[in-house]
Amino acid sequence: LAKLGPQHLLFPRGNLALTEAPKILRQHEIQVDEIVVYRTINSARGNSSEIETALRAATIDLLTFFSPSSFTNFVELIPTDILSSATIAVIGPTTAAAVRNTGLTVGIMPVKPSVKDMVDAILSYFENEQGMK
Repeated sequence: LAKLGPQHLLFPRGNLALTEAPKILRQHEIQVDEIVVYRTINSARGNSSEIETALRAATIDLLTFFSPSSFTNFVELIPTDILSSATIAVIGPTTAAAVRNTGLTVGIMPVKPSVKDMVDAILSYFENEQGMK
């Protein structure tokens, strides 16, 4: 990327967001003001026992994660040993790394980390599963 000169932008983000984009923008002489507009927090245990029961009974076909924090918070509620036989879909490489860091396997990850590509990857997975039955 070329140096763009003095530009100024606001970068609203979550408290757990990666800082790579602002860092790259600053390298191109763009002034970036980051502001945390939301915080990711752990939820109460809620219906985790129902989810755990469904996972043990193998009635959930696929687990989807669109952020590393969603996965990290999920495994604080549900033991990872239950997830070892589950198919896990992630939106991109950062979320995939969070999954793999726990020793679990990523079954689905779109080539491009977008919602559309994630949905396409999930649909393709289910179409292939149907063809194998």
